[in-house]
Amino acid sequence: MSAGGGGRVSVTAAQQGDKALRVRTDGASRGNPGQAGIGVVIERAADGAVVDEIAQYLGQATNNVAEYRALIVGLTRALDLGATAVEVVSDSELLVRQVEGRYQVKHPGLIPLFEEVRRLRRRFSGGLRISHTLRGGNKRADELANEAIDRALGRGGRGAGATAPAGGAVPQTAEAQRVGGSGVRVADGATEVGTRGRPERPGTPADGRRHHAALCRGRTDGR
Repeated sequence: MSAGGGGRVSVTAAQQGDKALRVRTDGASRGNPGQAGIGVVIERAADGAVVDEIAQYLGQATNNVAEYRALIVGLTRALDLGATAVEVVSDSELLVRQVEGRYQVKHPGLIPLFEEVRRLRRRFSGGLRISHTLRGGNKRADELANEAIDRALGRGGRGAGATAPAGGAVPQTAEAQRVGGSGVRVADGATEVGTRGRPERPGTPADGRRHHAALCRGRTDGR
């Protein structure tokens, strides 16, 4: 059973009747360390249909920390969706090689995150496969990570002094919402984006029409 854009689903997993999902993850950091966010796209491994998307703002973090947090969030969500086998696709070669066991994890900030990935990995009875792709192969996850940062900073909330949660823990707040339909919610209550639920902004055509009507009334009233 093959799957495009990121490798092959294990035949063994398919034969066992496991529910296989593909998890595309990306972490972004502007400054490294800097303002960081994650993007996760979860697809059915069988046909590539998107099951869920996540955009989450982290605060201050390095790019490698953001990559690991994206993976942890993606694996956790895959388990929530009932996956028993998972295929991970990431454009971080360091992350992929460390999860494969080809590179050692030496940085103290990454060790607890790596251990969390190992713990989650053991929960997939059908196994976990991970493959590396170029950024173009993970375009949607990259977009989500950057949308999370843009929305969080653009709303006048956390600024350059924002910090990521201590201890390497992934924030599990109600505001770290998943994408559903045409909308995207990002962490910390940032404005929803997409066609659904988008708030009207000042300076829209409706505002212009109201202003024009007021001017006309002023002329006829002699004001």
